[in-house]
Amino acid sequence: MKKSLGEKLAMLAKSQGKTQAQIADQIGMAPSQLNRFLKGNSDCTTENLLSILHILEIDLEGIISRKTRKSAEIDDIETVYDCLTYMFKSIDDLGKQTYLNHLAWATKATTKKSLPAKVQAIIEKETHLI
Repeated sequence: MKKSLGEKLAMLAKSQGKTQAQIADQIGMAPSQLNRFLKGNSDCTTENLLSILHILEIDLEGIISRKTRKSAEIDDIETVYDCLTYMFKSIDDLGKQTYLNHLAWATKATTKKSLPAKVQAIIEKETHLI
């Protein structure tokens, strides 16, 4: 069953050791009203929601900014090189190394040739964790 936004925020508050009474007091909301929202039984005003997010240290503006930047990056993808560059920015070191090893394997399997020496050298340099 899919949890409501209020239920997810309640779980986050609990994990941070913040009680509903503390949150309600900080934003000037009746505890019973906050409880209904956190249980998914009622809505919340935008002002109160923003206050709850602030108390729970959720930077909504930062999240939106990152999503906007990511979307703009995707819009700039026009070539295979752009696509690979974007993918590499999005994964951690182990993911990059795994990707490079799969790329080397796929190239060898499909072309029956070895990778160019420069490419092989880059892969060997980058795959230090595996």
